Amino acid sequence: MKNKTRLSWGNKLLLALIVALSCLITAQAQQITVSGIVKSSDDNMPIPGVAIIISGTAKGAVTDFDGIYNIQANLKDVLVFRYLGMTTKNVVVASAKMDVIMDSDSEDLEEIVVIGYGAVKKKEVTGAVAQVKSEDIEQFVTSDVAGALQGQIAGGVNVTASSGEPGEASNIQIRGITSLSGNNTPLFVVNGIPQIGDPGLAPNEIETIDILKDGASTAVYGSRAAAGVILITTKQGKSGQMSVDFNYTYGIQSLSDEATPLMNTQDQLFYEITRNSNTQISFAPLIERFPEWINNDNKFDDYVLNRSAEVKTYSLSVSGGAENLTYNIVGSLFDQDGSLINSNFKRYNGRASTTYKTDNWKIDGSIAFTIENRRRASSGLIVQAGRYRPFFPEIDPNNEVSEGSAVGGGFKHLQWP
Repeated sequence: MKNKTRLSWGNKLLLALIVALSCLITAQAQQITVSGIVKSSDDNMPIPGVAIIISGTAKGAVTDFDGIYNIQANLKDVLVFRYLGMTTKNVVVASAKMDVIMDSDSEDLEEIVVIGYGAVKKKEVTGAVAQVKSEDIEQFVTSDVAGALQGQIAGGVNVTASSGEPGEASNIQIRGITSLSGNNTPLFVVNGIPQIGDPGLAPNEIETIDILKDGASTAVYGSRAAAGVILITTKQGKSGQMSVDFNYTYGIQSLSDEATPLMNTQDQLFYEITRNSNTQISFAPLIERFPEWINNDNKFDDYVLNRSAEVKTYSLSVSGGAENLTYNIVGSLFDQDGSLINSNFKRYNGRASTTYKTDNWKIDGSIAFTIENRRRASSGLIVQAGRYRPFFPEIDPNNEVSEGSAVGGGFKHLQWP
């Protein structure tokens, strides 16, 4: 015979209340106020605006200006720390005081673009912001930053050469012409410092070039950015073993004969005889006075054109540093001969940059110089060369006075056109 003990409904209700109360007391005993400081691993500085959420719940908090947070959580809860540009971090609650160090996420940084009044996703402003990196810039041998951008921007940026003169800056138009009477040149900003005109940097100095096209991106720079903004970031040193790089390039600019077609002696004589036969000017005195000229056939542009103009670049960079101190020193020479004789452009660039980091400070310093030496050809030289008749005597460039120039000056009495 077995004895069975049965609980009444009152006892059952009392037992349920005791169990529920015990669970509540246990839960309240495990819930604590978790606080701490969230810092960046790069500079050990507090990060304001970090979102903290208890995993699996909608309960959360945000760090203040000093990177401090407070949140009610239970032991063994998982806190999720999220911040734009930082790697998401999960931390298990083990105590009431928990400081967190967050690491930079290079992939997230590639997905955002900093503009005048905030940060937005790059995919949302693809047409408004464009970037060109150093490896793309250094492929071009050019004296002008704008020349390195030619053909590398998807749309909205038009780069054209202003002339063929060595060292001449290209014309840049961002989203078309912005003013009929004002300046349409964009604003150049180098390492956050606005420049007056083209800064004249060497390609080996530049890390990235960002082009801001629309008004929202350029608003922070005011009316100076009406024609767009070109943000240039120069190269900085990296901690580790010292690195020394030297680059040399050599090129030739060739101007073909078809670039300046001129008549030979036969064509020129036929033209002169045909033309003068219908006028009062007689071509016979010229033939009678200088009959030997008919055997001449020269092109004066051979004396004024440089058909194999050289372009040379030299660049030397030294970089390195320790954990808290880095440096980068760059020097370069750009040497370009023009397609016209006595035209040349040389530019010397130098830049020294250093960065010093401590637990609470980050100090950046740089010094740079640019020296340009330009030789221009005589005004209208190519036009005057084209007017020299092919049957005129050859000119010796080494002589101060030539037969052709002396005789040519006496054609006025023959009413030579």
